[in-house]
Amino acid sequence: AQITRHRIASFSVQSQRYVRLDDFRYVTPPEIEAIPEAKAAFLASMEEDAQRYLDLAHKLEEGHTARLMAEGMPEFTGANEQNQCGALEDYIQNGLRPDIWWIDAGWYPCDGDWTQLGTWRPDEKRFPNGLAPVGEICQKEGTQFLLWFEPERVRPGSQLYNEHPEWLLQRTMEDGTYYPHILLNLGNKECCDWVIQTVNRIIREGHVSVYRQDFNFDPLPCWIQNEAPDRIGALENLHVQGYLRFWDAILAENPGLWIDSCASG
Repeated sequence: AQITRHRIASFSVQSQRYVRLDDFRYVTPPEIEAIPEAKAAFLASMEEDAQRYLDLAHKLEEGHTARLMAEGMPEFTGANEQNQCGALEDYIQNGLRPDIWWIDAGWYPCDGDWTQLGTWRPDEKRFPNGLAPVGEICQKEGTQFLLWFEPERVRPGSQLYNEHPEWLLQRTMEDGTYYPHILLNLGNKECCDWVIQTVNRIIREGHVSVYRQDFNFDPLPCWIQNEAPDRIGALENLHVQGYLRFWDAILAENPGLWIDSCASG
């Protein structure tokens, strides 16, 4: 498949290599094109192959979808070493080799809530050997491994929240309570260095070849509420500098890495 998302709550397989499921394209050789009877037989054969391919893809999709939906876990909070490696191997054994294997939000410790961010390591309960077993299969089969991150958002109770409160820019609500989504201050050099080292380690150990970075909340109030009156805009400026330094560092450390950057989709 060009991109395969094997996730709890939704599932899609778009193609096998560069063949679209809904548009099975092929080239008719000129020698066959020149002979009407040969052309008719060739076209009939290709249409039959296309239908068999679609039937096989739908059977695999329905089977995996039914199993994952039964678990009732949002995003990838139900993903584990067994179901990810098993599903990937199932596709390969059935002739459907993905171009990209996609693990989205929820592979870290989060107790079923993918938005519980700030502890950047594979969930030891679900991935006791880290992400390496998944990445190694991808590497062996020529499949790129895509992994999701959202490093700039921190939630209470996470590793960053507990261990490095000095790196956090919190926002106070009108009722005096703290907003539960906290901005990690990439303008802090020590903080930015930690993010670079942590992400590089996960990429390296997991054999990740496509880095997907998300962002799902408004950072502006966090900057505004934490900046000094005579330093308006400084926190945002320094954050962007740290953000760009982060990109430069992970690209330098991981030659050939693909970057997939998005914000709420």
